[in-house]
Amino acid sequence: MQWAMVTVGTVLFMIFLIVLCFGPIRGCHQVESCVVAFEFDNGLNQLNRYAIVGLSTALVLELVSLHFSYESARPVLGLINGLDNTFIPAVLLCITLAVLIVENLIFIFSSTPWFANASSAGLPVYTSIYVEWLINVPILLVLAGSCALHRSVEEVARPLLVTNVYIVFAWSAHFIANPTVRWMLVCMTFVMYFYASKDMASWAQAYKNDTDPDVSGTHLRQASTLGLVGFFGLYGLVYLGRLGGMLNDYDERVWYLCMNITTKLIMLMLFGGIRSSRYHDLIVNMLVNTHFSFRRQVAVMDGGDRTGNGDEDLYKRLIESES
Repeated sequence: MQWAMVTVGTVLFMIFLIVLCFGPIRGCHQVESCVVAFEFDNGLNQLNRYAIVGLSTALVLELVSLHFSYESARPVLGLINGLDNTFIPAVLLCITLAVLIVENLIFIFSSTPWFANASSAGLPVYTSIYVEWLINVPILLVLAGSCALHRSVEEVARPLLVTNVYIVFAWSAHFIANPTVRWMLVCMTFVMYFYASKDMASWAQAYKNDTDPDVSGTHLRQASTLGLVGFFGLYGLVYLGRLGGMLNDYDERVWYLCMNITTKLIMLMLFGGIRSSRYHDLIVNMLVNTHFSFRRQVAVMDGGDRTGNGDEDLYKRLIESES
């Protein structure tokens, strides 16, 4: 839980600095211009309703798949080493979907902007979106780094912590009235993004170097990490568009909603492919490592079913002659 402690500590530290240097962070309900903008945005929340329907469907499908996969594998969980770990990605993906559903429910059923703060310009900053990121982004990094690329806890921890810290910095920049200080913090945020991205790219390269080229699904595992790097960069472009005035708060919210959904669904598809490739490798390894005498016995039994007792006796005599 080190990432949680670091995240909470960073949030408290940044709030303290902003309050000390620039005044209190105001709730959106305390600023009239923010309330007006929120009421306009809140009247256009049809996309959030569609998102809940789609995300709920994906969540139910993933839960059903997880349930039946576990039930079918339960008799052999103790016989096949590491089989129980194959269910961890599905559980984590279900958590990310559930958190995203809760966020959209907040947008739909909240008549007051209790989940938003007012920026230094008096416009809404949807803090709930940043909270969702602080929960789901670490899960996505664990999925990509640990579950897909088999990186150690130490390798995953550094970019995970850096990413959560720069998310807090990005949120904090909205409340800094001084343009010079604000853009310095934004620059620091993007430096941290590139630093974390470099670590994540090294995961993919290290996995490629450590893995037999004949192993299936390697490209899917690498795509889970490199795809996150690309998507985080797109989030950064939308963030810059909002700070630079090219996007309003509603446009920003729509872009974030679309990318949040797309990111989760792509991870669902990638890990569906990774599960299939893992089962393929497991079956191949079991067949390759099966004792030859066992295969001959199966052949004898199959031969009896197909050709009758005469051929079965012939198979038996052939096997006895070999021994």
